[in-house]
Amino acid sequence: ANLKSIALILNNDGLRLATLSLNTADVGIFLVGACMLIQSRIGSLTLVDDVNQGASEDSDIRRLLTIEGENFADFKYETFDAESETYPGYDSEVYLRSGSIKINFMEEPYRKIINFLVKFGKMQAIFNAARQAAANQATHMQENASRMRLDVVVKTPIVVFPRVMQDDRPRDTITAHLGEIYAKNEFVPMDEGKDSPAVNVISTGVRNIRLTSKFHFEDGTSEELEMIQKVNLDFSICYLEHQANNPRPDMEIEGSLSPINLRISQSQLKFLLELSKSIPGAFATDAEQQDLEAMESLPPSVTEPTREATQSILDSSDSPAGEKETWVRLDMIFKVDSVGLELILANDNQPVGRLEDSSLSKFSLNDTRVKLRMLTDGSLESELLIHSFSIRDSRKQDSNKFRNIMSLINNDVQQQFMASVSMSGGQERHLIAMLTIDSPRIMFALDYLSALQSFSQSAFASEEPVEVEESETEDSETGSVTAASSDKAITEGSVGDQGSGMTVSFRVNLVDAQVIMVANPAIPHSEAIVLGTKEVLISHQNVSTLQIQKVGMFLCRMDKFETSRLRILDDFTLEMSVDSRNQEKGSALTSIEVHLEPLVLRLSLRDILMAIQIVNKASEMRAQNSQQIESGDVKKIADAKSTRARSASKASHTIANRTRRLSQNLGQADQSSAPQSSVLLKREELSAKIDGVRVILIGDLHDLPLLDWSVKKFNVD
Repeated sequence: ANLKSIALILNNDGLRLATLSLNTADVGIFLVGACMLIQSRIGSLTLVDDVNQGASEDSDIRRLLTIEGENFADFKYETFDAESETYPGYDSEVYLRSGSIKINFMEEPYRKIINFLVKFGKMQAIFNAARQAAANQATHMQENASRMRLDVVVKTPIVVFPRVMQDDRPRDTITAHLGEIYAKNEFVPMDEGKDSPAVNVISTGVRNIRLTSKFHFEDGTSEELEMIQKVNLDFSICYLEHQANNPRPDMEIEGSLSPINLRISQSQLKFLLELSKSIPGAFATDAEQQDLEAMESLPPSVTEPTREATQSILDSSDSPAGEKETWVRLDMIFKVDSVGLELILANDNQPVGRLEDSSLSKFSLNDTRVKLRMLTDGSLESELLIHSFSIRDSRKQDSNKFRNIMSLINNDVQQQFMASVSMSGGQERHLIAMLTIDSPRIMFALDYLSALQSFSQSAFASEEPVEVEESETEDSETGSVTAASSDKAITEGSVGDQGSGMTVSFRVNLVDAQVIMVANPAIPHSEAIVLGTKEVLISHQNVSTLQIQKVGMFLCRMDKFETSRLRILDDFTLEMSVDSRNQEKGSALTSIEVHLEPLVLRLSLRDILMAIQIVNKASEMRAQNSQQIESGDVKKIADAKSTRARSASKASHTIANRTRRLSQNLGQADQSSAPQSSVLLKREELSAKIDGVRVILIGDLHDLPLLDWSVKKFNVD
């Protein structure tokens, strides 16, 4: 059949959602005995939004999906006869070769289309369940699960994320160029026997991923920047249905990601945060509502057999079947050589220009490994290994001589970050999380921290509040009271169920850490204050504990870091434990125990002056940042005054009514909850043991002690 044009209209209860137009297609169907072959070639495919009638059909706002020009999609579906001599070992095959597909992601149209398709799919599932219940073939279908071979390659798919239009300018966009999506599988027998189970070996991934942004500015100029360049994501999957007495996992996944580096400015980060809120909204569906609408749309002759079959499945699953076998369901390993993030500090509402000149900082995760293991009883084990994590000051026009903000103290460390999470199965679950950080050295440069602060303030700046109609505001306030009362009920209910929930234990271990505060980063021989510790251990398992071993502070010169150390605070150890378990019904006891080894503090005039210098410099930078923020906000405040004046007159006459209504609702809520309140007796205890404190003041001229003040061992209860 040679088709000239086909239009598929998506109509949801009289509301026309979208039109799928197919202008070029060649379809062939061949039937030979029990085998079937369907071949098609599709071109000029478009999906047009029919809800938004304000723009023309050729507008990018309405063209949600397109395959244009010479880019065709070749599709083939073939089934095979298992009794035939030419049976290839699988029952069906899907072959797809597609050219460039462009997806223009608009939240509201896609949300409506996805809801419609979900509802349609649920109706189809109900039909299938009713048919299987009538034919009583469910068991037969499971015993004869079909094998399908895939060979899919989609070249250069493009996903465009447009921004909300501002000031009649063209829309800002972020475009994901997914160079090539591929999926291919084959069935490999476990042994040479005829009836040997076959492992489904799947190879899938995305090659040459690119991410670009295009921003338009007030003067009519535009700028396109590349955020991610040519990244490959590959997965190798082995799947086999569980075999009795075989320890092999059901699914083994090995994934890898090529080195990735994300370059991002404040405006790009702000756009990505907006997308992180809008994209999940398009795919969020109300499953219960869709089920209800699907059941109501079908006649009782179809829905009744489905309910009976579902109930019988639930009854059979609840019945005891003795001790079940436990095996590994998923075993996954994921590897990444390096993950980089480069922050670009640009002026607001202006082009970035050369990225090298605007670079602020570079973050890098090197040699990352992720392992995951899941069992059929619900238990899991996960592990994260990172060889090193580094932060570098990459500003070109800065005189900072110490650009390694975070680095390794000991280069012989195999894994700087090690994290593991394990969770037990069964009804009473227990989660254990552990994190170890080895040999980090953190360099604090005040001007670098100030630049990071200005970047974060620009990227995470809140938008101006949107003016809301009076009725909507009243409804939202009434809803907030209802939500508050429901949250209170949930909180009260969760107190009683606290004992039957999941228990959590964690352990955080920091080994050989140093924090360096440089007095003047512009000179290589600057003095610095160094705070170091041998180990910091934080753990929680019924009792929370904190243990800091050999923490101390010294003064040194950065060019003679190892040989010019002058002690300010001698090494000491701090131990603290907090026990806040419930004693009896209606009573709780919090017990805190602290043990501190002798504190020896040596202070000289030079140390005090350096600390004052660092504090003054930080205060100056903070004052400069606040002045820049205030000067940038002057224009916004002036523009907002007229809007506030207009909205104030309209909102003032409703304030009294809202206040009265809210107070009545809150009063009713308090009255209704008053009889349910119960008295909880809390008691706190503190026991501190300090082995001594000693303070020595050292003279500036002769470096000899001027004052030696000490306190012997004492206790605090």
